[in-house]
Amino acid sequence: EEPSQEEILRETLDQLEQNDPHTHLSDDQLEALEDATHDNELQKIRQQRLEAMRRAAARPVYSDLIEISKQDYEEQVTNASKNTCVILFLYQSYIPMCELLNSILLHLAKKFPHQKFVKIQATRCIENFQDSHCPALIVYKEGSVFKSLLSCAQLFGGSKMTVESVEWGLAREGVLETELEENPLKAKTQFTRKGKREDLSDSDEDDREYMSNQIRRIRRV
Repeated sequence: EEPSQEEILRETLDQLEQNDPHTHLSDDQLEALEDATHDNELQKIRQQRLEAMRRAAARPVYSDLIEISKQDYEEQVTNASKNTCVILFLYQSYIPMCELLNSILLHLAKKFPHQKFVKIQATRCIENFQDSHCPALIVYKEGSVFKSLLSCAQLFGGSKMTVESVEWGLAREGVLETELEENPLKAKTQFTRKGKREDLSDSDEDDREYMSNQIRRIRRV
């Protein structure tokens, strides 16, 4: 004889009660259990936050653009990059773009203290390194080259580069994490009546004056 619908329903309820250990708890007991579960979840969150803080505290802090020598390269760059991202700045002192980027990297080194920023005169590091490739940034991660950004000034906005535009450019290259939501420098271009794309940048002389003002302004911050 097949079981009735009522018997099937009763059997189903009996199985649910057997599988749910909370079935016979009173309302007060259920409330106490919910409070205890909530407290356990909060405790887990606190532990996770404390662990994250411990990991952050254990990370090395640099907060400076460090001048290195060729002899320091393996220790300060290759080996150091096994524990943190190392951003190597290759420069030539007489190049205005290098001077401007140098001032900006000093600020970024303070803003991102767990990233290691180092610099060396290009030809002291790499023999026959072309000045036309300066300024250059070589990024190391996990003991090897992650990015090579030669002649990188234009990537950051050329003579109009700022601390924010360099931060944005490095973030786009996967070097830094930024909270910036868009490029702070938007290219200002227009089209001539002949349909040719024309850049709105100033003359070379004005660019040099602008860079000098930028360097002085950045150094005062």
